[in-house]
Amino acid sequence: MNAITRVARIDGLPLISLPDLKICLLVVAIFASLLSIVYIKDYNRRLFINFQEAQQITSQLHTNYEKLLLEKSAWSRQARVQMIAEQNLAMEVPSQSQVVMVKL
Repeated sequence: MNAITRVARIDGLPLISLPDLKICLLVVAIFASLLSIVYIKDYNRRLFINFQEAQQITSQLHTNYEKLLLEKSAWSRQARVQMIAEQNLAMEVPSQSQVVMVKL
């Protein structure tokens, strides 16, 4: 018999011929390829969902940051600071005669 077309035998029973083995390996390779495609598509969808969630969080944080900047500017206005200093701390604006210039 030719070595390529020989059938492997154990105790006289045929296992599988070489062409059948090639077909089985091809079927297994195709099945593995299909499973990998399904896995990669699912993984890609999950990554995209995470990306969209991260974009939404970034947008919310940016909006909150802008609101905080507006609030900060409102709380730190000169007129408001002066009013609080006069009312709560009993401070007053010094007159010209009370101002002392220090030269270094």
